[in-house]
Order: sequence, then C-alpha cells, then structure tokens
Amino acid sequence: MDDDEKEPPYLFEKKIEVKKEKKIARATLYASALGVYTFWINGNRVGDRYFAPGYTEYFYRVQYQEYPVTEMLKEMAGGFSLTAELTGGWYAGRVGLAVRGNQYGPKRALLGQLEIEYADGTKEIIGTDASWQITMDGPRRMAGFFDGEIYDARRETDPNVAAYTPARLYEGELPEQIVEDAGVPVKVHEKVKPKRIWKNADGETLVDFGRNMAGIYLHGISACGRYRNGGYRG
Repeated sequence: MDDDEKEPPYLFEKKIEVKKEKKIARATLYASALGVYTFWINGNRVGDRYFAPGYTEYFYRVQYQEYPVTEMLKEMAGGFSLTAELTGGWYAGRVGLAVRGNQYGPKRALLGQLEIEYADGTKEIIGTDASWQITMDGPRRMAGFFDGEIYDARRETDPNVAAYTPARLYEGELPEQIVEDAGVPVKVHEKVKPKRIWKNADGETLVDFGRNMAGIYLHGISACGRYRNGGYRG
C-alpha cells in the first residue's frame, strides 16, 4: 500500500528515439493517473497546470489531459527522455476531514500515451507499459496536500542516486470511465511577496504572506541540501 508519509513519489522514465529521416508534423501527449502527475520532456515541464488529472469521484471516473508537444519534440535531435512524477494526490494521499490516506485505492498508477505524427502520414504511438523504468530515489522525498514536501536537492546533481528498475503493469481496480478533462485547471495566476520572514526559537524559518492563501512558495538556499517545504497551502 502506498503511504505518502513513507513512500516517496514515483519517478517514471522512458528513453525514446525519434526517426531522424522523418519530419514531425504533430505530437500530442495524453495523460492520466490514479494520483497526481507531472510530465517532462528532456527536463522541460509539459504544460502549466498543477495537480493533474484533477479531483473526481475515482470509483466512477478519472479525467485525462491532452498536451500539444510538437514544438518540444522538434527541438530534439534523434531522441529524448520522457519522464513523469507521480504522487498520491486525492486518490491515495492523505485528504478529507479525517486526514487519512488511500480513500480510493491502495496504489498509485500512471497512464500516458505519446502520439507522433510524421509529415509522410505515418504515426508512432508510445504508451506506458513495462518497458518504462521506475524509481523512488528522486529528490522529492515526500509530497502531499496536507504534509507539504521534503526535498533533497543533493539528489539532483548525483546521477547515481536514482536506481531505476522496470515498471510493473497496474493490476488493481480501475474507475468505470476515463473521461475527457472537464474541470478548471489549477494554474499560477498570481505571485505574492512575503510581508515578513523570521526564525523562531527552534531555528525554523517562518514566512508570513499577510493573507490566507493556497499556493507553492519559491525560495533559494545557499547550499545544496535537504529541506522541508510547506508545499501547497499557506
């Protein structure tokens, strides 16, 4: 059973070769998850929304999103890395008035399909399957709506830290329907500067934005190390 307090986010990776002799006409990434996902192409974030695929009554349906990635792939010479991070989110994370996890299911799962259409009319489809690699050794050691994040930036610079193993196909229960995205996406709509920053008696840094808000804060650190991020609420 996945527990966001104990199990770090999943990191998935797939190395993909692009046919050099063909010109890409259009490329689209379709994605969904039992949990909350983010995709990257060669380290560049796909889309600008947060907490996809969004909250639904997972027993009955889960949404999928569609991302145009044509321009991103046109910049790739020969091949690229498609990666994704998956946390528990509403599906398996700690949510609700009882603040307990796994209210919809015990395991997270990722679903993705990259469709590449070439100028000659041919098409290539790359889906999530057992050929992908997975690890839980990424820099984000914990991530949840209620508990924030623990992030170890040292893992960004050491390529030997993340030990990838073959991904396994999900064999658990699925929602009755996978439906087209119908919700309003969560995006950055405002940037707020703090009113006050100080340290308490325990040496912890506290930040006061002067208002009640939900968001993600951005800050710099003088050394590369481990820190706890208050995350998505403030």
